[in-house]
Amino acid sequence: MSEEVVLYTTQGCSLCDAVLNRLLGDPDFVGLRLSVVDIALDDRLVEAFGADLPVLLYKGRALRSPFAHDEVADFLLDRAD
Repeated sequence: MSEEVVLYTTQGCSLCDAVLNRLLGDPDFVGLRLSVVDIALDDRLVEAFGADLPVLLYKGRALRSPFAHDEVADFLLDRAD
């Protein structure tokens, strides 16, 4: 994976923590360029994503919660359904 993955999160979001742990602990994602952004620091991000956390952005696409555990890999590894 050469493009950056952005994880929108906020403090106290247990689902966000679970996704982050998955990204950091899964060997499929070794070499992942990951940015973690706390949306609480930006009112525009809160408005855009606050109800959908966690949100992953990758290759111009967004994966918004709720999503199944396996959807993270499908989304990031460009696997079709």
